[in-house]
Formats: sequence, structure tokens, C-alpha cells
Amino acid sequence: MTIFKFIIRSFFHYLRPNIALSAGVVVSTAVLTGALIIGDSVRYSLEKTAHYRLGKATYAVTASDRYFTSGLANALQDELNAPCIPVLQTDGMAVTEGGAKRINNIRVTGIDERFNNIVDEEFDYGGLSEDKVFISKNLADLIDLGKDDMFLLRFRKTSLIPLNTPLVSDEESAVSVRVTVGDIVSEKELGSFNLRNSQTAPFNVFINLDFLNRIMEINERSNAILIALPDDKKNADDIIASIQKVWDLEDASLKVRHISETGELEIFSERVFIEPAVHNVFNKDTLEKRLILTYFVNAIGKDNRETPYSFVSTLEEKEFNENDIIINEWLAKDLNIQPGDTVTMTYFTVGPLRKLVEESAHFRVKEIIPMKGKFNDASLMPFIPGLSDAGSCSDWEAGIPIDLSKIRDKDEEYWNRWRGTPKAFIRI
Repeated sequence: MTIFKFIIRSFFHYLRPNIALSAGVVVSTAVLTGALIIGDSVRYSLEKTAHYRLGKATYAVTASDRYFTSGLANALQDELNAPCIPVLQTDGMAVTEGGAKRINNIRVTGIDERFNNIVDEEFDYGGLSEDKVFISKNLADLIDLGKDDMFLLRFRKTSLIPLNTPLVSDEESAVSVRVTVGDIVSEKELGSFNLRNSQTAPFNVFINLDFLNRIMEINERSNAILIALPDDKKNADDIIASIQKVWDLEDASLKVRHISETGELEIFSERVFIEPAVHNVFNKDTLEKRLILTYFVNAIGKDNRETPYSFVSTLEEKEFNENDIIINEWLAKDLNIQPGDTVTMTYFTVGPLRKLVEESAHFRVKEIIPMKGKFNDASLMPFIPGLSDAGSCSDWEAGIPIDLSKIRDKDEEYWNRWRGTPKAFIRI
């Protein structure tokens, strides 16, 4: 048998297995090629979706329920040498036709001309005025709005004070404003802008940042900063380091003021209470300091007599037991109290689902202090909207039930003269 005949006979002998093997190779190649093509297409689609959501923004600094100052975005921009865009976002509702049409779950975003830095298309977001907004195309189609049409925009009113803070009223938690559609923005013009992890395009309303700040009664604040920084220039660690470098106390809702009566510097929070993490930082410092907590109590009473609604503060005294209390002369006179007497304090605590629970505690009067002196300090009262800015006790509006019928003329006189000066002091 020649070599040629051997090859021919071998070919026909193994023909069927070779055909099956070749078919398997063809099918496998087709599957792999298809997977690569589909994967590349999906990746391109995801990248395109992400680009429509974020534009040229590569990093976002968010504040959760906190708010940055506008100065932080400016300082961070100088530090990174890249556009840093402050935005203020909240949830809202669009209402048209006298309430016949309502669209919930709208994302209201306060911006200014700096937002143009992350938009690819030739579109000017700096044209937003107080009564003019830009809306996304999907919202315009859903609610049948066109350019120059008017609608009612209702949105949640943000506050520097957390919503679950006691003493903060739930009233006026939402505000409404009638606005005009200045333009309808497509996804290429960043109409699908979204910082949330969602593939669904949100219903967007873009509003003037300064105007939104005024409506919400806050001053030059934002709750997110967009950074248009190429990935190969800086990384996330560099950005965090830059933020730490330019960060200011006010960006943490902290302020410092001088107390002329005592010559001290006071650090207080716009959020009413200072969080444990911030407290721990200051507590580690070796400077001489005293920690203060001031609370609004429902009543202080002795026997059958009662003083309604008073501020009680804390002291750090070495010889001050947990059940000791120091009261001022006004309270002592009102309740006919002498050192050594026992008084009862009632107050609210916050339970599950922000339910208020009234509790009480008993204290022994350790000392009665004069109305004039270092303890007579109205600045010990934190700023509480509806209380601190009230002209009289009858104007109080807080997040707790207040029985104004209990307010006496002498209580009004105390408020007019001494404001929120604490009437009693206990151990912190």
C-alpha cells in the first residue's frame, strides 16, 4: 500500500468523526464570537447609560442628610484644579391642571452655571431664573408639558436639623412654588442626570440653586459636589485628602462663637445635637473645656405646684451627684423651693417611629443660684426652629405637643426678659 492510498483510506475511515469534530469547533467558535460581540455591546450600552446619567462627572461627594457650604466646592476646585459643581437635591411632585395630574418621585436638583462643565452638548444651564425650570423629556412627555407652560412644583423642604430630632416640627416640611418650563432637556443634555444606582431614567426638574436655597431657608448649601476629573489624574484617595485639607467646621454644621459674659469660645451644632464622633474628637483635645447639653422639659414641679416648659442644662461639677439639681432664683420663688427639697422633672424621649414618650425623674435641690452671674446664660439654649425664634411663648411651634393654656403671664415675662436661659442644671 502506498502512502497516498493510506492517507485516502484513513480520511474516509475517520470522515464521520472528523465532520462531527469540525461541526463542534464551528459551533463553539460561533458561540464565543457571539458572546464577545454581545458583551461588547452590553458594555457599550452600560457606558452610554452611565454617561447620560453623569456626563463628564467622574466623582461625586455626597452628604447624605448633611449639607456642605458653597465654599467647600470652591476650595476643592482650587485644590484639585478641576471643575467642582455643587448641587442641592430633594424629592418632589409635579402638579398640573389644578391637581388633576400629579407625578410623584420627581428629583428636584438645584444647580447653577457650573453644571455646564459636565454637559457634552452645547446647552446652557445658567439660564435658570427664580420662576423658570428645566425638565427632562420623559417628564414632559408623561405630564404633557411644553416650553413656557406653568405647573406647581411641590418638594420636601430640607433642613440642617435632622428630621428625627426631637423638638423639630413636622409642619411645613414641604413647600410649593409655581414655575415655568424654560426648556425641555434630552438625555444628551443630561436630562437623565441621576446619582442613584438605578437603570431607570428619573423624572428630573432642574431649578436655580440660589432660589432653592432661599425657599428652603438655608444659606449657600448643597448636599452633593460633582467633580469632573480625569481618572488618570487623581484617584479617590487624592480627593479625600484634598477634602480633608480644605474642610471647614461649618461644613460639619459646626460654628464657633464668643461668649462675652464668660470670655469662653463656644462650639455648637446647627443640627442641635453634636454627634458622638464629633464629640469624641473634641473630647480628646487637651484644652480646658466643659461639655453642655441643654434640653426642653415639659415641667418642673414640687408637691402640687408646677412650672411649665423650661430649658434645663448640664454642669460638670466634681461634687455633683446624679440626682442633684441646681435651680435659679426665679424657679425657686415660683415653686417655693429650699435647698434639700425634692423636685420632679417631666420630659419627652423619642421612642420607635419617632413616638414621644413622657418620662419623669426626681432630683434633690443642691443649690439656688442668683439670676445674675455665669449661670445666667441665654446662649445655652440651642437654636430650635419654632422655639428660639418665637417672639413669645404663645408663638411656640415645636415638634412636641405644647399645651399653651399652661403658659402663665409670669412665664411670658421670663421669656421676654431671659429668653431660653436654663432654669435648672443637672449633671451631664
